Amino acid sequence: MLLSKEPDIEVVAVGANGDAAIQLVVDFQPEVLLLDIRMPEMDGVEAIRRLRARGEKVKIIILTTFNDDQYIHEGMALGAQGYLLKDATPAQIAEAIRAVAGGSSVMATGVAERVFRQKSGIEEAVSLMPAEKFSLTPEAPEHRLAECFRDLTDREKDIVALVAEGKSNLEISETLYLTEGTVKNHLTKILGKCGLRDRTQLAVLWIRGSLE
Repeated sequence: MLLSKEPDIEVVAVGANGDAAIQLVVDFQPEVLLLDIRMPEMDGVEAIRRLRARGEKVKIIILTTFNDDQYIHEGMALGAQGYLLKDATPAQIAEAIRAVAGGSSVMATGVAERVFRQKSGIEEAVSLMPAEKFSLTPEAPEHRLAECFRDLTDREKDIVALVAEGKSNLEISETLYLTEGTVKNHLTKILGKCGLRDRTQLAVLWIRGSLE
């Protein structure tokens, strides 16, 4: 009801579970699928898996909670473009739909933090920069990112890993015993190598790559 009030968003169908979602995507071919992780009969991850197996290219935003880590990991591996917490406001959901429809990806504040912490075994909470939409530049399609990361030097990889933990340039410089200017120069080179726009892109894609 709330999304239908947005002048540039049309809700073409609503389903009650993953099985219905699959059929509705086939029937209506929407640009974006807003998908709950936990649903009766078929969960969201299984729905994504079956949609991809059918060759459906619909862009997917997952609605999740802090307790759904495993589902988030699987959704990432299957190529979902957005990850929002269920307490997201209608305005945030609408903004995410617009971003994903336009080719960007969205990760809610806290989601990347938990994914990285579980993957890395980090026990203390980390504070990532606020999540923001991002899109890859034409010079760096997603299939080149793994190759890009492989080409980084060990020092550059150390810096990217710390960026993914949410550390500022100053914190990275203190951790690696570098000057803040040196860290900034390294980041500029890393973003250039990968064709990325900013550190948020870098952090999210590093985390995603660590899950593959």
